[in-house]
Amino acid sequence: MRAFFNQIQKQIESRIFDSKESIQVAVAWFTNMELLAHLAEKADAGVSVKILISNDIINKRLDFSKAKKAGVELSIMDGDRFLHEKFALFDRKKLISGSYNWTNGAEYCNHESIIESENETLINQYNIRFKKLWEIAENFKIERLINQNSEGFLKQEEELKELEQELEKEILDTLEELKKLKVPISKTIVLDMIHRYGAIGACRKVLEKGNDDSMIPSGFTKLVEVNRMDQSFEYIMTKEKYRKLFSDKMLQLAEERLKKFSR
Repeated sequence: MRAFFNQIQKQIESRIFDSKESIQVAVAWFTNMELLAHLAEKADAGVSVKILISNDIINKRLDFSKAKKAGVELSIMDGDRFLHEKFALFDRKKLISGSYNWTNGAEYCNHESIIESENETLINQYNIRFKKLWEIAENFKIERLINQNSEGFLKQEEELKELEQELEKEILDTLEELKKLKVPISKTIVLDMIHRYGAIGACRKVLEKGNDDSMIPSGFTKLVEVNRMDQSFEYIMTKEKYRKLFSDKMLQLAEERLKKFSR
């Protein structure tokens, strides 16, 4: 059994990537586009993926339709008792539980913690718990989401969503600028990353392999060649207004990459 107090999204992603048979998620609020994309990819690969969320308008912040088409099963808890659970089971062998909702707010704004366990007794208990909750919620429709007095949390998520939209616009404006400069950056690849993982997730993707020379994305090296690193993902994400969207580690990687190739 281990506790985690930072980089919680990374820990959840690791458990998702390792899953071979099933993933069961029960959280009050789910607005993290990147985590949903990873779950959809797993479902598309044949892994059974079930997500149970609360009946709250906050959960309309994320479009679950593409994930459902990929095979993700979604159910919503209705009734007098609000779903406030925050746990996930992976292949019925690993359990993650704690304070962490799968939201941008939890990742970028809050003090959160999770506990990861492989205790067989605990896992059996939570498996029974998930099954019972799923049975209660299975007939509820997503179209009936209503507001459940979460104005403060909703405002926080709204602000993060707007900031991510600004980040996306700046990236797309940069692509147009690079086109004018005749720098051969693949717009299709960038748009696909944003479409799958959101602007935040796309930035994290270009940094996830670290700063070894062989791992630097070709798009970045092209910008180095024409001395336009100011048009890179790395430069944009380290701007003061966007720093709250990324972990200290991601920002450090971006800054180290920019420094390494600065002239």
